[in-house]
Amino acid sequence: MASSDGGSSSNHGLYLQLAGRMAQRMPVLRAIPVVRLIMAGEVLLMGKHHLDRLTPEERGDLVRLVAKGRGRPKKLTASEQERLGAMIEKLEPRMFLADAADRMSPLGVPSPLRDRLAGVRHGGRGGANGARDGSNPPGPS
Repeated sequence: MASSDGGSSSNHGLYLQLAGRMAQRMPVLRAIPVVRLIMAGEVLLMGKHHLDRLTPEERGDLVRLVAKGRGRPKKLTASEQERLGAMIEKLEPRMFLADAADRMSPLGVPSPLRDRLAGVRHGGRGGANGARDGSNPPGPS
């Protein structure tokens, strides 16, 4: 039965069934509490959401460059380093970290901390009332 929110509640049941079947077939998974498996699955799905920001060609390039570099930037040419950096920036790793922290925290992450984790920068100090977002600039003197 699909829900009005795009089927996410029915998908949740499918994920639980899949986790149960995997645990039956893989003894090592039986030792891991189901909650941890579900949390790991959620993080993987969030990672997929971020990877989907790249085109299939970019994903292929990302895999090729990461494999070529093997954790050492000097193994890549300057243009390859630049290309890899651009793709990683497009993935928004800080936002992924903020999303994962928010999802895994039982109470959620407070907005100021979430913004800091995500790398959100707010404008400098605003007008006379201290507005920081520039929505109320100071009037003429």
